[in-house]
Amino acid sequence: VRKHGQHANDWLTIACLPTVAIGILTPLLLACRQRWPDVPVRVFDNSVIEIAELVASRTAAFGITVLQSARPELAVERVIEEPFVLVCPDGHELASREHVTWRELQHESLIRISLPSGNSMTIDDTLGAQRDTLRWRYEAQHNGMALEMVRGGLGLTIVPELSVVGGQGLRTLAITDPPVVRALCVVTRRDTVLSAEDTWVKDRAVALIKARVQGDAADR
Repeated sequence: VRKHGQHANDWLTIACLPTVAIGILTPLLLACRQRWPDVPVRVFDNSVIEIAELVASRTAAFGITVLQSARPELAVERVIEEPFVLVCPDGHELASREHVTWRELQHESLIRISLPSGNSMTIDDTLGAQRDTLRWRYEAQHNGMALEMVRGGLGLTIVPELSVVGGQGLRTLAITDPPVVRALCVVTRRDTVLSAEDTWVKDRAVALIKARVQGDAADR
């Protein structure tokens, strides 16, 4: 719980990557409202660098982010490896499949997320030279735009699994040979003990992440 301003109410503050927040935020906020109906909640859906700064500055007690080189004042708790998935529109010839290989995507029109995002770098690092065999026809700055382009029939995209909400005219497929994953983690300050409220929110968020990732894997 954080105080914002001399006369501000106590706020629950959640710092989380946008691509993770999409998959867990609604049930997390509903659980918070049920437990503390009169406590307002502030959500920082920010980048990896911004989340680290929010936690380091004590604006947020913890942050949900990806595993990278940590700042020395931050402690890192690894949560789970989240797979990337192929997203295609309903009605596409791949939509009935459960899995697809990168080789099968060589002739597809693909939409990538801009290089400054960690997602594209993760894909490039995993694929190596194989990335040059793919047809990247479009580039978007954010996941939401890439998914809208898929929905419009412009191509297919590859994004972290939690960033895609089920339905909405889209299908997700596991990608193999090789799979692409990112390591999700929680960062906190080393010199700070989380309050009971912050600990509850953190544990609830971690449980939702694990349930979503493991549940999707079981469905396949």
